[in-house]
Amino acid sequence: MQRDDDRRSQPRVAFKVPAHILVGPSEQLYRGHVLNLSHSGIFVMMDQGPQVGPSIIVQFQFPHDCWCQAAGYVAHADDMGVYQGLGVELNEHNQAYVNFIKMLIKATPQQIMTYMDELKRILVRG
Repeated sequence: MQRDDDRRSQPRVAFKVPAHILVGPSEQLYRGHVLNLSHSGIFVMMDQGPQVGPSIIVQFQFPHDCWCQAAGYVAHADDMGVYQGLGVELNEHNQAYVNFIKMLIKATPQQIMTYMDELKRILVRG
């Protein structure tokens, strides 16, 4: 049996960050967290969310006032008990998102922890 990780064409990086999640044509706002991401997909966790199919936009802030945005559709929805997990297949993203992924792929685990510490400081100040 082949693992999902083995079928992915792009490396996926675990990085938990709070996110705004806009769902469907009306862009209904949800709050959640990005749990992992790549050039071609994002996995988000939220209290409630859509099932497979609707369009979705994920926005999150990175240190230095960098706003990343990616759009796609819900490829799979997983019930995670209290939370809903959404696998989003991307078809569009801004340059900040592309730069963020490139940086994370090259980063060491220690650098990623430093980025997360910076992000926590931003959220506490904001």
